[in-house]
Amino acid sequence: MDTSKEVKSRNSRLKIFFKLAISLLVFLLAFLVFYIVMSAFSTSRWVKDVNSRYSEQVHERYDPQLINNQKYIALQNEIAFIKAQLSMAKTDSIGLIINIPDSTMTLDISGVDVSVAKIINSKSSRSLYAIDHRALAIMLSEPLRITNSVASIEKEPIINKIAQKDTTEASLPDKIQEIIKDEPVYFELTLENELKILVIQQEELSKISRFKFSLNLAVQRAIKDTKSILKFRLPDYSPVIQLIVSEKDARAIYRAIPEKGKTCLFLIN
Repeated sequence: MDTSKEVKSRNSRLKIFFKLAISLLVFLLAFLVFYIVMSAFSTSRWVKDVNSRYSEQVHERYDPQLINNQKYIALQNEIAFIKAQLSMAKTDSIGLIINIPDSTMTLDISGVDVSVAKIINSKSSRSLYAIDHRALAIMLSEPLRITNSVASIEKEPIINKIAQKDTTEASLPDKIQEIIKDEPVYFELTLENELKILVIQQEELSKISRFKFSLNLAVQRAIKDTKSILKFRLPDYSPVIQLIVSEKDARAIYRAIPEKGKTCLFLIN
């Protein structure tokens, strides 16, 4: 008799457990669908916001009769890019120039190219090409300030000063050696207008390290988006421009650009 009661009690607990598990699964699936829908709406809203923000300037600067003229569009994009570079050249700090058509990333000081890196491969969010090309050109006609950065390496290199062994060595210049860790270079720059530049080194030293870095970014975004959704607000959207360069160039660029430096972008010609 006791055994029968125990079996019934166990079955009852199992039924409750399965019901809770199924309810939780349904909730998670519903939340996932809601999350995807909200994310899609946030992308659409970002495109509309950018078009709306520059609509007045678009009507003032562009000839409506040439809206579909490809040569006119290309010329306006080049003019916008030159304007941004001229504006950045007025500062005396290091700036970053990203030219997607030419596949180059350039470190620039007061209009003088200090270093040029080859972009091996690039990929951009489709939303950037959903914007009115005229609004995009106006947005990029000024250098965009870096508002935040996340990286797999230290911003400042770790320096090891080698102590002198005797008085003879003490009279010689100090020996300074950078401690270089065998770690891959990935970094993400957040710019004004919520644009993000994701730079990845070409050499794949460790898939695990790249996965950890990507997972860290994804978790941060998911937490931020979830907080917005739970408050019944559209999550913020950030289009991403992914660039692959050599490890040497990625390390040099990240360490050279200031924390709140400026960036000029040329996406399409």
